[in-house]
Amino acid sequence: MDASKEPFTCEECGKVLIGKYSHARHLKTHTGEKPFVCPVCESAFYRQSNLNSHLRTHTGEKPYQCTICDGTFGDKSNLTTHMRTHTGEKPYSCSECDSAFSDKSNLISHMRIHTGEKPYSCPVCRHTFALKSYLSSHMKSHSGERPFVCEVCDRAFTRKAHLVSHVKTHKDEEPLTCSLCDSVFTKKSDLLTHARIHVGYKIYKCSFCDSTFPRKFRLTRHMRIHTGEKPFGCSVCGRAFSQKSHVATHMKTHDDEEQS
Repeated sequence: MDASKEPFTCEECGKVLIGKYSHARHLKTHTGEKPFVCPVCESAFYRQSNLNSHLRTHTGEKPYQCTICDGTFGDKSNLTTHMRTHTGEKPYSCSECDSAFSDKSNLISHMRIHTGEKPYSCPVCRHTFALKSYLSSHMKSHSGERPFVCEVCDRAFTRKAHLVSHVKTHKDEEPLTCSLCDSVFTKKSDLLTHARIHVGYKIYKCSFCDSTFPRKFRLTRHMRIHTGEKPFGCSVCGRAFSQKSHVATHMKTHDDEEQS
């Protein structure tokens, strides 16, 4: 028999491979051996073809083009998956329900609904998630990051889905029109800033951020956020504050100490 067509059975998982080379390559999935290393980021792979595909993420090369639309891909398997969006083919079926998927990874993620598996764990609070994307969204609750910003009112959200739901609340709102010149604005703050042009207010703008103020003293007070200046000191303990009102509030803590 031709050695390239001889069947080999994997002793680890029982899978039958055709050809000695295919068998040797398959064994690396069990041993963890990854001899093909990316010279750019040191990611390692057990197949040369996988390394070749990975390298395109660095070069930006996308040699595989969809014959139906303008989509291009760096990996042939990604093109194959993409083509199913045109054909409607969903070859990966769930054994527990009637759901079917065009991509195997989507089936694996879906199966966790049935198994309850949550392999992605938060390193901060140990909360677990079925999908990596859920973990990424959750991590923003710890970092305070809110990258999805409403263009109408500037409210920010940790997840895009929350932003989409929020934007719908603005759809029924009427635009804000200046009663003096008919200029139209979507944000109330923009209308108020604009109105000062008509009533003669001078606008004081922060040189560090986009904040604006109708009075110079308010800009001065705001600037201390950026400069860290704290000109008002407590006469009892020496603690410093950026605003005089904060000193007054702080002094009450000393009054309470004297009474106790």
